[in-house]
Amino acid sequence: MKPIPRATLFRVLGLTVAAALTLVLAIDLFFTRSTSHLVRERSEKGSVAYTAVLSLRHLGYDLESRAVKADVTLEAQSLEQGLDPAKNMDIWLSVLRNDDGSVERVAPCTLREEWTHEHQYAPKVQCDGVALPVREVRRDTFYPFDVYGINLHLRACIAEDLTDGCIGPAQNVDFTQLRVEVADPTAVVDAAETPAGFELTVRRKFFIRGVSLLFGSVAVLFLSFVANVNKPDDLFKGSLGFFGALWALRSLIVPASIKVFPTIIDYGILTLFCLLFAAVLLGLSRVTPNQQERTS
Repeated sequence: MKPIPRATLFRVLGLTVAAALTLVLAIDLFFTRSTSHLVRERSEKGSVAYTAVLSLRHLGYDLESRAVKADVTLEAQSLEQGLDPAKNMDIWLSVLRNDDGSVERVAPCTLREEWTHEHQYAPKVQCDGVALPVREVRRDTFYPFDVYGINLHLRACIAEDLTDGCIGPAQNVDFTQLRVEVADPTAVVDAAETPAGFELTVRRKFFIRGVSLLFGSVAVLFLSFVANVNKPDDLFKGSLGFFGALWALRSLIVPASIKVFPTIIDYGILTLFCLLFAAVLLGLSRVTPNQQERTS
């Protein structure tokens, strides 16, 4: 059986990579539901005095605190009309629950009070840089396959006196909607409703994960081609070209915004470097004296 010409192999490989890239892009654009801007409606609304929309803006993973940080905004509105604007209202907001089951008030926050023409109370609370403890499904070292879970335990009260906290009947705010905006352009977020709030899942875009797997597979195939080169000159040229391609691939897949080092991409590239070095040494050991005379 005749061996397949190398030019034919490269042609088939190029067409396969192009088709795979097109498929990954089509899946990411048309079949992936996760998004960097998320809006979720709660399915059940209780009998309460206020409804509220919770917004998480500039959601991003903080390497130093190992937590997700976001700017939290609460926009509430009373269901009852004809309230007294002279009342001094207090707002108590919590978005997470501690391991011991306790809840803490989000602080510091700024309050902007508004009243509608029907005398409905419509306050807006802004809390910047709130740390949300994250459950690492796969930690940041596994970029771009890292996944983070965030359990939002929502609790809010609006009343004149909240010195005892937000407990029992004082919980008079129903969160009807959640809005999430991710700061990292490489990440997407999805949410599932829970009895106490929402469960957020943050992961990398499907396109980035798919391209990483595809280019990694292509790099392994090219390494096998380089390892089978017999001529010393071609072996050195192929090795240098493969080295440069791997470094360019790392810069493409891991953007400057990713501060983690090393990631699983770095481990993979370093492994390929070691295999390349071993392939060069093996190739040089196979060089005959006649080949050395011709190259010299």
